[in-house]
Amino acid sequence: MADWLPYLIAIGGTIATLIYFRWLGLQQMSLPERLLPAGNPLRHIGRFFLQPRLRLAWGLILTRSSWWMMFIIYTPIYARESGLGELMGAAIVSIGSAWTLTLPFWGWFARRYSLRRLMYMGFTVAAGMSLLVFAVSGTPTVAIVLLAFAALGATMLDGSGHVLFLRAVHPLERSEMTGVFQTYRDVANLAVPGFFAVLLKFFALPVIFVGAAGWMLVGTFFSRYIPKRM
Repeated sequence: MADWLPYLIAIGGTIATLIYFRWLGLQQMSLPERLLPAGNPLRHIGRFFLQPRLRLAWGLILTRSSWWMMFIIYTPIYARESGLGELMGAAIVSIGSAWTLTLPFWGWFARRYSLRRLMYMGFTVAAGMSLLVFAVSGTPTVAIVLLAFAALGATMLDGSGHVLFLRAVHPLERSEMTGVFQTYRDVANLAVPGFFAVLLKFFALPVIFVGAAGWMLVGTFFSRYIPKRM
């Protein structure tokens, strides 16, 4: 294969995309005027967390995102420290991420059997498997397999998407509340490494799996507050 061929394909795809969106006529669309003034962005934070259903949606998705942060950062470290090697750690992260191919099924499951049941099951699987990983951490070949199955539980949670937030937010406040809701990513990115940095000063590396299982158990408890009709 010629070295220039991938670049040619990328250029062709970009041009085709531009032509397609031009054909859709999106440039002729007009956005509706705002019905309410934007106001002070800091007020949106207070408004967001005063609403129980929005707090629930934010807390549960923060829990899910934090588990994935632990998985992506610390799985390769555990594999290296336990003697499996960095390559095995990368392979397990890839396998765990590959569970996302099952997302259409979990979306169907939520529609068929309720979102509440899906999230309760996902939190339970991820928490239980994470605890088992800690219990057998001295046998890394077993622990790493269990960790991959724990990722399946987290993937079940991914099947819920942002439905909890979208069902809870008022349509007229959606743009403002979305900005607050999306902060779960930043909080997870900062809180998880910081939390484990403190724990690892006093405990061995496998303690991270206990920590991750702990907050997933919290998610299991609070998933009971998801409305039954969902």
